[in-house]
Amino acid sequence: MAKRLDKAERARREREIAARSATVGKPRPAEVKPQPAARPKAKPVTRPVSVRATHRGIGSELAERAAWSMLAALAALVGAGIALAIGNALLPVLCPTDDASCGLGWMVLIGMAGYALALLPACAIGGLGIWFWVAYVAGYSPLLLMAAVGDWWWWTALVLLPPVAAVASAPLGHDKLPAQQRYGLLGIAVMGLAAVVWWYGFAAV
Repeated sequence: MAKRLDKAERARREREIAARSATVGKPRPAEVKPQPAARPKAKPVTRPVSVRATHRGIGSELAERAAWSMLAALAALVGAGIALAIGNALLPVLCPTDDASCGLGWMVLIGMAGYALALLPACAIGGLGIWFWVAYVAGYSPLLLMAAVGDWWWWTALVLLPPVAAVASAPLGHDKLPAQQRYGLLGIAVMGLAAVVWWYGFAAV
């Protein structure tokens, strides 16, 4: 009887050892760590589009353009002086009769034309742009027609013309000059130049 118990006990222990050895080789299931809840993505912040020029910005832009226009006008005076020097050398050819009124008329015309042409490269000063020159020509043409260099109002208009042209050709908050503003300035300038050519080329003959 004792032998049977020993055999049964031995078999039971062998089964336990076999069960233990079978479980030792198996990997333990990995512990699943709780992952933190995903945070909701923040919506991209839409910054308000900055307006290029506010009411205060437009005022400062116009003041800056007016100041640069006066500097461009002073630079154009140098070109007018060069044109007058060249015209003075050509007076014997232009006025062979040595008429004083003929010489004065030619000098006034050459000086004014030289001033307008010299203002064209001066438009690069301060970023005034080509439309400043177009606006200036539009207002300069009536002064060319009248050529009242002996009257104070003519010189006053000539001094005030650069800032007026700078304001007339200002984009006023836009990236570039609006189309209707460009077409208006160009049309007035072309008509003014046509009137000057007609007056000095055909009507005065």
